[in-house]
Amino acid sequence: MTLSNHLPRAVIHSVLSVGVLVSATAVQAETFILNIFLPPTHFTRAIMQEWATDVEKATQGRVSLEIPAGSLAPPAQQYNAVKNGITDLAITADIFIEKQAPLLQFSSLPFMISDAEPASIAHYRTYNKFLADKGYFKGAQFLSSFHFGGGHLYSLGDEINSKAALKQAKVWALPGSAAVNIKDFGLSPITSPAVKVGEPVARGVVDVVYGISPGSVVDFKASAYVKHITRFPKATTSTSFSLFMGDRAWKKISKEDQAIVRELAGEALSAKVGKAAEQVSDDAMKTMAEAGVTINEANEDFYASLQEAAKPQLAEFNKQAKKVGLDGAEIIEYFQQQYDAVK
Repeated sequence: MTLSNHLPRAVIHSVLSVGVLVSATAVQAETFILNIFLPPTHFTRAIMQEWATDVEKATQGRVSLEIPAGSLAPPAQQYNAVKNGITDLAITADIFIEKQAPLLQFSSLPFMISDAEPASIAHYRTYNKFLADKGYFKGAQFLSSFHFGGGHLYSLGDEINSKAALKQAKVWALPGSAAVNIKDFGLSPITSPAVKVGEPVARGVVDVVYGISPGSVVDFKASAYVKHITRFPKATTSTSFSLFMGDRAWKKISKEDQAIVRELAGEALSAKVGKAAEQVSDDAMKTMAEAGVTINEANEDFYASLQEAAKPQLAEFNKQAKKVGLDGAEIIEYFQQQYDAVK
């Protein structure tokens, strides 16, 4: 149940004053709600607070952003919340809009990245080159995109670093690319949103956590149970996110201020969030190592077996791209070129 189900928009604005991170200072300023579904302590909130402050300063108070202390809609409903006017701006994990944006997760395919900052920048560039005209954000304006750190394999018991060992394990996998990879590997994983990973781990119903970043393992209360980490040359997957603003709110902003908002978002925000995400992953790895977790590099044959299991996803991506007149291999190649150029 969300706040928006029972209170009119004006009252929501009033209630949000307790959790406002940026407030308008100029007379007749337009104030907009920026919803973030991630927990209040998540690193993204501090960055978006900085961005909101920059927007207000650059527009001389004409555009002000309020960030609620808690989410006004469930994680998977961010796009609908913007379309329905519950919030003006939102961040969504791209997996939540897979049906209306089937190619948007190109960079979340298995074993594509190892660093969140170049992945964030490369994703933004690739979206604009190939997908910006595909109508993925109908009723809204796409402003930026970014990645979190890449996922690996976390063993709760004995080390898992071979095909045979994984075949015997009970696996929790991140929904989307990572879960499909495990299914194509021949297993039936337990899945849930990343924020819920701590529940099956604490209950002892899984042996392995697969696909989330080290930062998420720590943030979502699973790290205390991890004994070993198998780290891959490139991550199992990495969640991509999009920032967007509803058209109704966007039209209230002058052309001049629209340009300012786009300039402060875009690739600049991609880089900032990606850099912070990578630092969070590095810090989480260090925290777990200091707590006695063993970090092992993946065995080559094991890594190759998981890459082999990823091939059907690449084939499906190419198939979906062809349906809209695009070359899936070209999209991935361009992304990798941009990623390598930044890295």
